[in-house]
Amino acid sequence: MTVSKLAAHSSRCSRTVGSPVDAIVSKYVDHLRALRYADETIQHYLASLRHFTRRLNKRLTLVDIDDALVTEFVDVHLPHCRCPRPCMRHVNTVRAALRHLLSVLKEEELCSTGRPQLPTPVDIELDLFRHYLVDSCGYVRTTCRNRLWRIRHFLNSFFGQGPVSAGQLTPMDIEDFTARCFKGRSHGTRRSYCVDLASYLRFRGLHGDDTRALLAAIPKMAPPMPAPRLIAMADRELDLFFAAFDLTKPIGMRDFAIARCMADLALRRMEVVRLQLGSFDWQSGTVTLTHNKSGRERKLPLPVQTARALVRYLK
Repeated sequence: MTVSKLAAHSSRCSRTVGSPVDAIVSKYVDHLRALRYADETIQHYLASLRHFTRRLNKRLTLVDIDDALVTEFVDVHLPHCRCPRPCMRHVNTVRAALRHLLSVLKEEELCSTGRPQLPTPVDIELDLFRHYLVDSCGYVRTTCRNRLWRIRHFLNSFFGQGPVSAGQLTPMDIEDFTARCFKGRSHGTRRSYCVDLASYLRFRGLHGDDTRALLAAIPKMAPPMPAPRLIAMADRELDLFFAAFDLTKPIGMRDFAIARCMADLALRRMEVVRLQLGSFDWQSGTVTLTHNKSGRERKLPLPVQTARALVRYLK
């Protein structure tokens, strides 16, 4: 589906509710296209926007759309959504779609979050917590971003624009917050909220607050079911898999190089995505991973067959 068709389709659907988002639908699609999202994903995100705009007050403008409005929609409306079908209700999809919306509004200088503002007490607290996660715990950017997002929701729900004081929190506050957040969410998301809350309360404990009762109030989530053991391919099956790529076309060469990196070097998919030309030392036959899950630099030997696949694609 072309950009114009995607934008036109979304515009028609949004115009029926008088949405202010109509004006930037085409820029929103261009933004997703630039990030190389698939057509199907873009359609899911546009469906999320249509659901979001149905709930907007008709007097709101683009400038009024901010993090607080998005958080309220995702955390308050979606778990109890009774909107007529069809509408996108998948929490992760809607959250991602609205984050991209905020990014577009910020790029167009239409979003209040993109304007310089004095930091609130919650902002200051989260900045301290971020330094703790990065410097003391060694978490990578993605983990920090997700954890900070959930803790911002937690702090805003209790302190708003006022000063943050962990001493004012009670075990009942923790129980009420987790009960609200658990509605309509998967076991994995519930577990993430518990882990993030525990991490923040331990951080406050290091700063002198007595958080033992608060930590005890966090629900004890059962561990996830163990994943089934993966059965490795036999050598013949692996040869048939590699033979399936069309090496006469650039996309086939690219996919073959990706497959060789994952099979020969046992790389995670995001580690493959983040590889750059500077990651390879062709003279010594090594590859250096700097953007991995542990955050530590790792140097691996580069097998000949993997190097040949990469060189074929690069040429």
